Amino acid sequence: MKKDIFVSSIVLMVLTYFVCITSADTTLTIETKSYKLEHDGGRRFFLKLPDGDRIEVEKRWLFPPEDVETDESLHVTSFDYNRDVTVFTISEYTAGVHISSYSIKKQGSAMNASGRDVFLILDTERKKIYPGNFKLGITKERMRDRGCFYATFNNFFIGDIDGNGLTDIGIVKEKIWCEEYFDKKNQTDSLSGPYYKKQPIKWYLFISDNWRCQSAYDGMKPEGQFLKLPLIGLIKSPVDFVKDMMGDRIIDRS
Repeated sequence: MKKDIFVSSIVLMVLTYFVCITSADTTLTIETKSYKLEHDGGRRFFLKLPDGDRIEVEKRWLFPPEDVETDESLHVTSFDYNRDVTVFTISEYTAGVHISSYSIKKQGSAMNASGRDVFLILDTERKKIYPGNFKLGITKERMRDRGCFYATFNNFFIGDIDGNGLTDIGIVKEKIWCEEYFDKKNQTDSLSGPYYKKQPIKWYLFISDNWRCQSAYDGMKPEGQFLKLPLIGLIKSPVDFVKDMMGDRIIDRS
């Protein structure tokens, strides 16, 4: 098994290196309709291709064992994956696959919601799929505690930030939160806020056969195409949801 994974990784590295040399100006495209995530009763997961073929997606890529136990203690699961999938260009024969989950707790006043985003690599010529090898954990959530809303959301962008002809992923994180303080006048713990902050873009560069965090490019935008990946299964992000509810009561700390 390990030998097969090693060989597949070498094949992908060679293919990517060849494309990097021959195609320095890959045109970015985003496809949201032709690919689907399917499963067999939750036991096995597959990426359905436009021609109807299916490629099995290893369950551990979607359900990291180290996260599953923690998730069971949450008020709402973060592993409710949407059937819709976004696929975008990395190079001539390689594509990125964006899979997303989001679940909202329908009962209770906390209005809890939680979800994840997973990025895989598709060899479009050989019809093989590989892990993107960067784990983001829970990427979007919201909750209400003692009357205050908390929310986080990761916005995903694609572009060639280092100019090597391969598509990199940029992440802009937004969050809304409250801060606890001691009210001396009333001698009680209290909350201030809510506050909002948008962080500078953080880049994961496609190097050899996967995406790797490169802090040297943080806060920068690529010279060429720079596209935002669309929401999957959402009308608005949990941060935008809270913004619409709270309006100008939110204090911007960006």
